[in-house]
Amino acid sequence: MDFKNLKNLNKLKDLIKLNKMNKIISILLLVILAVWAIVVLILSETNKKYVQSSNMVYSLSEKIRTHYNNRPDYWGLYNKSAIDNGLINKSMINNNEIVNNLSKPILIGSGISGSVIMPGTKNFDIVYKDLTKTECINILSEKTTETQSLALLSISLINKANNITYGWGNDNKLPIQSSSAKKHCEENSIILWHFE
Repeated sequence: MDFKNLKNLNKLKDLIKLNKMNKIISILLLVILAVWAIVVLILSETNKKYVQSSNMVYSLSEKIRTHYNNRPDYWGLYNKSAIDNGLINKSMINNNEIVNNLSKPILIGSGISGSVIMPGTKNFDIVYKDLTKTECINILSEKTTETQSLALLSISLINKANNITYGWGNDNKLPIQSSSAKKHCEENSIILWHFE
């Protein structure tokens, strides 16, 4: 074999090695892309869950306000009356308790215990209890539409370390910034939405 043929043979071997390397790089890129797509899909589904949790509150408040629209106040409103008056979707009722899409308890009425609203009371509360830190952060960080915010008076975050009320005109302003939610949310947090 002459020198020229040997040189061409070496070039061919180098091309084959390069082709194998390109295949390996291509496969690695495909694997990375697939993992990235799965992560984006999971995060997207997780985010939808919290958007739905937040939207449930505003949808429920709209049903309550519509039901009590021709009355002078919210007298008698609490979980049982909300169920009895058909204000709660059947999918949200579990063993005569109201739960959200995270299977966490919802209380309707007055205060964090969801007490029966007394005569003359012109506002009501919707409470999410037993939230994890992650659930609390994500639900509080959800932005509301202008329509959703119209009847909202305040949102309170209650846990072992905090009892903070966010309002339209106080130091802790609405809408809640995600940095504030991250700073104040803890395990077993309670979120209370106060509506008129």
